[in-house]
Parts: sequence; structure tokens; C-alpha cells
Amino acid sequence: NFSQIETIEYTITDCCLNDNILKWPKTLKHFKIIFTNNEDCLLIQQSLTHLSQLINLEIYQKEKGISFHNGQIWEQIILSSLPLLKNFKFYFQFAYYYHQFDQIKQVIASLSTPFYVLEKN
Repeated sequence: NFSQIETIEYTITDCCLNDNILKWPKTLKHFKIIFTNNEDCLLIQQSLTHLSQLINLEIYQKEKGISFHNGQIWEQIILSSLPLLKNFKFYFQFAYYYHQFDQIKQVIASLSTPFYVLEKN
């Protein structure tokens, strides 16, 4: 029964344009998702909002993206929707160009707050 599953490892191999595909059982406690396109990241974020039982979350981006991830958005999702989350592992790739150095520093700063360093390891 899909509604009783506690662990899922899911890979999106191509762009996922349909948010109905990303529906997870509310009993999920351990979730690992691997994706390619930046567009998928927003759908993934939205799909997590009903997973209040989640304890471990791993998110991996397989290819370099064109936009930068914001740790504050992830922090808000975790605080508002994932109260039991103990571990949050992530690997986001992005292309590095010298003129974007300030943006990269902002990404690093947004993922280096006390919330990440002290709360979610």
C-alpha cells in the first residue's frame, strides 16, 4: 500500500512539468530525490509541504543549473512544513562565472546561517 511507505528514493531523469507526478505519501520519513533541471526544484519544494513526518531529506542536483538556490527558502519550508526533520543533505550545482561571485557568496551565506550550522547539521 503506497500510503504506508516510509522511505522513497526518487530520480527525475528529465524535466518534470507536471506537479501531479510529485505526490508523496504523508507517512514518508526518509526521502532522497535526485533531479536535473532547476525547474524541477520548485516543484520539489512545493511537493514537500505535506510531509510533516519527514525525518531525513536528501536532495541532489545532477547537472549545473542556471539559477542559484536560496537557503532562506529551504529554511522556511523546513520550519513551516517539516517539524520532525533531523537531517537535511543537499548538493546543488551551478555554473560559476567570475562576474557572479557576489551571487555565489549570497548562496553560501544563505546556507551558513545558525539554522543550518547548528540545527540541521
